[in-house]
Amino acid sequence: DTSGSSRSAAAGTMPVAREPAGTATAAGPDPARGAEAAPGAAATHGAPGPMPGPSGPPTLSVVPAHRSAPADADTHDATGVAEFAQGLPEHDLLFLSRDIKHARVIEAWTDALGTGEIDSLVAWADDRVVATTAVVCDRLGWSAHVAELRLLVAPELRGKGLGRALLDATMTLAREGGATKLTARMTPDQRGAITLFAGFRGEALLRGHVRGRDGRVHDLAILALDVAREDARRGAFGE
Repeated sequence: DTSGSSRSAAAGTMPVAREPAGTATAAGPDPARGAEAAPGAAATHGAPGPMPGPSGPPTLSVVPAHRSAPADADTHDATGVAEFAQGLPEHDLLFLSRDIKHARVIEAWTDALGTGEIDSLVAWADDRVVATTAVVCDRLGWSAHVAELRLLVAPELRGKGLGRALLDATMTLAREGGATKLTARMTPDQRGAITLFAGFRGEALLRGHVRGRDGRVHDLAILALDVAREDARRGAFGE
């Protein structure tokens, strides 16, 4: 499992730039609506630097899950993410395959981190989680080259660039893990998430695919990005 070194490369405290409001993101609805699934200048993936909150302190730090500082990091991360999830609107979570407000789902997330099935970044503001990301890949399946990206950002930090910074870092994790195709899921009304994942193309629309606790069903859109094609595009435009 080489995911540990990849997580370290993308971690750190990161400054961010402005992005469309309402992004929540695929780990969140505005995944996008929630995922944004997640405050200042453009993000970097290398050396840590201060990242002020919307009105100054507290600073935000982005670290790989399992490496949050305390000796009992696994428990620390799981508790922080569980508390974070409880504060998110249900609609922000519909793009996820499981409801992370359930304790057993958080336990499964921790187990998947240990096996390398998932790479994850956790953004902390002092002692609370304010955003999470995940790279999900079945390395034993026929689609081991495909990585699903998930992103969730606290509502009060959406539209401030954190989602974009975390998405860039998460894409780096996926690339370093060998992914040649990236996917993201969201409900079609999560306009912030769709904007955040600019460059991804619509690949499928699953009608009536998810159902909220109120019994209402929602469509689920699947977006995809071909890594080689994106690299070629960036090279052509000198990005």
